[in-house]
Order: sequence, then C-alpha cells, then structure tokens
Amino acid sequence: MNFTKILANPPYLGSLGGKIMSFTHGEFPNSEYVILMPVSNYKSNKLYSFVKDIQMSDPKFFSEADLTKQLCICKVGNEKTYKDFIELEMKTYKSNFFPFYEKNYKLPVKYVFERCDYSTEDDFNFECDFVDSSRLVNWDTGILDGGTGQGYKWNVQRERKIFIHALCVIRFNNPKERENFTTWAYSDSKNGLTNKLLFGLNKQTTSRLCYLAIPQIDWENIDKTDLWKNKDYDGAVLKEMGLKWSEDRNAVEYI
Repeated sequence: MNFTKILANPPYLGSLGGKIMSFTHGEFPNSEYVILMPVSNYKSNKLYSFVKDIQMSDPKFFSEADLTKQLCICKVGNEKTYKDFIELEMKTYKSNFFPFYEKNYKLPVKYVFERCDYSTEDDFNFECDFVDSSRLVNWDTGILDGGTGQGYKWNVQRERKIFIHALCVIRFNNPKERENFTTWAYSDSKNGLTNKLLFGLNKQTTSRLCYLAIPQIDWENIDKTDLWKNKDYDGAVLKEMGLKWSEDRNAVEYI
C-alpha cells in the first residue's frame, strides 16, 4: 500500500479510534489518510464506506497492542469501494479461502454463531444445538478442541454438561442437521476444512459475523451425496457450493 499523508493514527482499541477518524474525515473531506485500528471499528457509523484500500498489519510490529488479530492498515478517502461492512471485513480473511467466503456470503443465511456466555445446559436444546467454546484461538478450551474440550464432549460424546463460561452455539432446525454438521466439523477438527475456515477469519472470538465460516447448505440431506458416503466430507460440502479443494495451493477454488 502506497500513501503520502498520515492525518490520523488512532488507538488500536475502543470507540475513540472511530471518533478520531470521523472527525478527521469531516475536517479534511478531500484528503487521503491512513488509519491503524481493528477492522471491527469500521462497522460503526458506516466508516467502512470511506475505506479505499485495506491490508492486515503484521502483529510483530505492533506487539504492544491489546488486540492484533484484526489490526489493519486502511487508506481512507471519499471513494465508495465497499457497500457494507462484511465486504470490507472479508478482505482481512485468509486469501486462500476467499472463494468460499465469497460464495457463502451470497447464500441465504440459515445458520449463525450465537454468543451464549455463562449459560448452563438447561439453556440449550441438546438434540439440535451445536455448542462449543467461543474462543477462536489455539487454547485447550478453544473451539473444535478434541478430547477434553467442551465442544467435543457435548457434540461428539453427547455429554449434557457445560463446564466453561465462554460459549457459542449454532442452532440447527433438527437433530439430523446438527448430526451431519458435527460429522463434518470433527472429521478432522485440527487440520480439516472446518478448522481452516474458522481460523481463516482472523478473529479471536466468535460472533454472528462468523457465519461466513459455516457452509449455508442443506445440512439435513448432505449425507445423501456420493462424496459424503465415501467419507470425503470436505469434498461433499465444497461441491454443494460449486467449489473444490486444491491440495497443491492449500486453497479453495471454484469448480
């Protein structure tokens, strides 16, 4: 990214960064400047509409920041490049999975992550809810951890017990949808497509916007496809979306 002026360099976190950006843009409406802050701060007041170019920052250069996962550098001006916040945020996702996020973005939204912190087992539907940690980090209690992880015990071992506070849930319409999604998610939870898509969001915790990592497909009938019957779960999901996996590029591609 090339630029000639820096008129604002707000804090990494909090609403103050957005306020400084709004003020600067109001005072210098015909100027270009560079902003350093998490991409999530561009959602309020439609600040995304002023972004011309965006790139992720290298965390090692901003190690003192409280949040580095989505810290980005944006060139800001008057051109209307992005029509909504999600279009902007997708530019911060892992580029080798971009065809998936782009395709998923165009499908009707049927499944989302809901934050359910400090919930108990009575707050969930044991038959239809996929429950897991809300942490998108490589911790022992992070999402899709196997063995002793919250999600593995609830979703795979079917233990109706909640033992962590940071939670999220995907509410499916029936047990069959949840069962098929669980089969896909845990078929290779550490190295499979589920893990890649979630961590490709470059987030630290789940939110409703993380729905882009959930294939918005017919989960009730995906098990009827030939690829699924042959236990190629990733291949079956991608084919339903008109996509395929490239082993050579470690990337999702259009068919």
